[in-house]
Amino acid sequence: ETRHIYIRASIFVPISRPGIRMQWAYFEESCGRIDVAADIHAAILMKLPDCVEVVVSWAHLQRRQNGLEAAVQVYRDQIDAPTVDLYTKAALVAEWAQLLWKVKGSAEDARAVFLKNSQWYGDSLVFWEKWFAFELDQSATGDEEKETAAERIKNVFDEFRTKSKLSGSVKQELARVYMNYLVQRGGKDAMTIFLEVDREMFGPASISKSTVASKD
Repeated sequence: ETRHIYIRASIFVPISRPGIRMQWAYFEESCGRIDVAADIHAAILMKLPDCVEVVVSWAHLQRRQNGLEAAVQVYRDQIDAPTVDLYTKAALVAEWAQLLWKVKGSAEDARAVFLKNSQWYGDSLVFWEKWFAFELDQSATGDEEKETAAERIKNVFDEFRTKSKLSGSVKQELARVYMNYLVQRGGKDAMTIFLEVDREMFGPASISKSTVASKD
């Protein structure tokens, strides 16, 4: 009876609103019909290839039932698919990295995914925001660890600032996040870096790297 309700609802609710179909997939998974649940996800993506929410849901279906590598393969397949938009692929790379960090518990593997793909998806704001947030979330206890973490955060910001072709105003948004980090969590030299970033990102156009880089 429940299955029939989902089937009927899927007939009347447009596929552009995938929520009811995803609920149907969860129901089928709960009944042990894993292949059916996967097929429902695949069917949605045939019509909505750029729906990140559905790809993430499918990846976690595979993770729950078949393990981490199966989940990663879902991301790989969608990233390699010619029908998927470049900016969607960038978001999926970020989700892949998050999976390696939060599920596998490997910050190094997650960082490697970001580093490897920055040349392809460097013009995606989501990609940079996720990478930057990832580095900000890394816990550091000892002084040496904190110094290493601070250097990694600075490196990501410098990569974003100098290599992405996003607008100056967008770069300034991430710069504010970085400057807030420097104030609240930075070390002894944080204010030196803070003033450099402030000058280069918010200073006059003649010295502002955010203006120069966005015009290149």
